Amino acid sequence: MRINATRVSKELVNRAIEHATQDGWLVQDGSSLRCGFGKPLATRRFDALGELPVAMDIFQGLEMPDHSLLTAFATIPFDRTTEFDVVVPRFQVITDDNDAYWFLAPADETWDDANEQPRPSLLPKQVSFLYSPSPDRYAAAVAEAVERLREGILQKVVLARSCQGELSADINTSAIATRLHHLEPTCTIYAMPTTDGRRFTGASPELLVSKFGRTVRCHPLAGTISTEGMTDTTAYTKWLHGSPKNRVEHRIVVDEIVTHLSELCESVDAESEPSIVPLRSVAHLGTEISGVARNDVTILDLVSNLHPTPAVGGLPREMAEELIEELEPFRRGAYAGAVGWVNSAGDGAWWVAIRGILTKGPHFEVWAGAGIVMDSDPIAEREETKYKMDSVLHAIGLGTLN
Repeated sequence: MRINATRVSKELVNRAIEHATQDGWLVQDGSSLRCGFGKPLATRRFDALGELPVAMDIFQGLEMPDHSLLTAFATIPFDRTTEFDVVVPRFQVITDDNDAYWFLAPADETWDDANEQPRPSLLPKQVSFLYSPSPDRYAAAVAEAVERLREGILQKVVLARSCQGELSADINTSAIATRLHHLEPTCTIYAMPTTDGRRFTGASPELLVSKFGRTVRCHPLAGTISTEGMTDTTAYTKWLHGSPKNRVEHRIVVDEIVTHLSELCESVDAESEPSIVPLRSVAHLGTEISGVARNDVTILDLVSNLHPTPAVGGLPREMAEELIEELEPFRRGAYAGAVGWVNSAGDGAWWVAIRGILTKGPHFEVWAGAGIVMDSDPIAEREETKYKMDSVLHAIGLGTLN
């Protein structure tokens, strides 16, 4: 099938974004946009993350001159053994390297075929709410994890909690994406379907990995402080840099990513000291990592090798995942997974699927986790998850949680 690309105006781009955030696929990182909607041109379901590299076959039979434009999307679950879909949307709006907007569609179809009336914005009021686990039970789980860590078997584990609720009417995910973009302008906005029929919309601050040509980049975050009510950046910067607990937590993540990248790259380099990444209500420690990929490596190889990092799982990976399964009263699904895209040249970018909200009709679910090391304080870790969940719930007009 021949795919055509035509330049489009900003007005049409905004309409495409609304379509994509409501019913399609979107990843928006600053001025870079990849979004799609409509009946897929190709879909492949995979049973486990280890199968991801062969997903490059999804582009077979789809022809267009510029391989950097045509895009496939996926929402990869946290659990490496859980199934997921890779999809090439029928209609796509993409920015190129010069920030020009392109509309991609089959050669015999036009924007008129793609243009449907989006649903009106709606952020209805909350009518019910439930924590899982309860705040007290979450703190107890953290205390149990600390005891396991002090036995010396594990170095780090990330424990999460969730809140589920129901609103008075169906939730408009396009409105959520718009609010998140306003609240967290430095984050990457994503909007994707999941295999269980829900929408996953969020603002991720954490780049899992990108690859363009042979240039590879990661930007892991670990180590957190709430900045609510703090106007002096010097104070929280000094605290984060001087916190042994947060620096240890961060170093574990960086070292493990460097180890995994080295398996697929000719060279890898990481900043010697982390920097501060400020967001709306929290700040993180972050480290830039870069590498030069081997000639035969695609972005899908890198994602398959890296995910999940200790920023959302733990170390050692398998033992941490066993402890997570024991102490968390749920399966994470898409939370703490990976969201992103790959083009037909094997390049792309993927983000850690955090700071998001899962929705279906009037129902929603929000998650947040905290990195636990042997010096962790259960109450402080519980408070960290509260701040993280608050940052997402503000997007649907809900207030502070417990």
